[in-house]
Amino acid sequence: MTRLNRWCFLLPILVCGTASAQTTTHLPETISMQGAVDLVRARSERLAEIATRIDVAEAERIGAGTRPNPVLSYRALLLATGTNVNGAVVHDTWVEQPSIRPRLRHLRVDAANAHVDAERANVAAAAAELAFATRVSFLELQTAQRRLAAIEQAITDLESVEALVRGRTAAGAASELDVARVEVERSQWDADLARARVDVELASANLAVLASAPGWHPRAEDDSPEDAAPMVLDSAVDEAMERRPAVIAAASNLADAEAQLVAERAAAHAGPSVVVGGSFTSGPRSASFGAGIAWPLPVFDRNQAAIARARADVDAAQHGLEATRLEVRAEIEANLARRHAAHAALEAFEAGASDRATRLRRMFAAGRAAGSLDAYQVLDGLRSLRMLGERDVELRAEAMRADAAWLRSLGR
Repeated sequence: MTRLNRWCFLLPILVCGTASAQTTTHLPETISMQGAVDLVRARSERLAEIATRIDVAEAERIGAGTRPNPVLSYRALLLATGTNVNGAVVHDTWVEQPSIRPRLRHLRVDAANAHVDAERANVAAAAAELAFATRVSFLELQTAQRRLAAIEQAITDLESVEALVRGRTAAGAASELDVARVEVERSQWDADLARARVDVELASANLAVLASAPGWHPRAEDDSPEDAAPMVLDSAVDEAMERRPAVIAAASNLADAEAQLVAERAAAHAGPSVVVGGSFTSGPRSASFGAGIAWPLPVFDRNQAAIARARADVDAAQHGLEATRLEVRAEIEANLARRHAAHAALEAFEAGASDRATRLRRMFAAGRAAGSLDAYQVLDGLRSLRMLGERDVELRAEAMRADAAWLRSLGR
């Protein structure tokens, strides 16, 4: 991303920040990883939108247990011509009450309950993915802050070198070329510093987006994610199959689809309708009452379409569950290897990096005191120190990202 594009991205954020300041004054300026996860879960409008699916499913459950309404019908027959046989005016009034077989009603309620459970599992899976995205965003912000601090430290060291070179030039012990070389290096590092500050703002804005908090500019505390010791592959897979929200959601979706299929098959045989009513005539006046049963015959429509759709949903849910399990296992294998590699690289780097940096700084101090180092040697040494600092930041960030991915794969 170019510098212009970065500022074009930040401009609307900075403008909107003033207008929404009153809505973010209660949010913390610095936040931990767990605090960020809790805050996003509490504030995210996107998660709130997804959670409304539970309300929709519960509303459908109300309808599943509700009996059908009775039907009231009225018909008037007036004598136009001919002999009065049934009366000059005939009033027919009937009430029909459709019925649902008790077993079908129970199956519909069971299917509605299964759908509610499935939606709750789907919302929990979405919340878990949002929590993982928050952890990744937090780590990006933390890494950007550490990279910024490393560049600031490098520039502080460069400023001391610049002052030394200028002093030596004034004393005739160095040339203007040395001063120019240091100034060029300083301008490049200042540009890196400005870019690092923009990276911090972008990472902060991404975290604010997840929290649905425009105008919030959080800073990440310098903490680490929960430690997760490496596990044996099979035990890790067993834990993930029991705890991973995505697996639980896929299994709940299968149970939902199977319950819907059972209910649709039972609905192929509808229950009877009870009909009661009477006929009232005038001229001559008479009254008669009657009752009967209307039973739909499944000759043409045996609920084939709904059953076929439900069967297809079951097949899709079965494939979805199997795919999720295979993906989770592959993800665990990859994340376990990634975690081992990331921590091994960090440990190998830390084993010698600290000593190398200390030795390099000691050599610089001795060289400066003796006046045996020129500007080029000093700048090369500073570049090495800066490289060590930024490499340490990147390796630590990769190790923490690997930890976060490992925890996600286990469903923690």
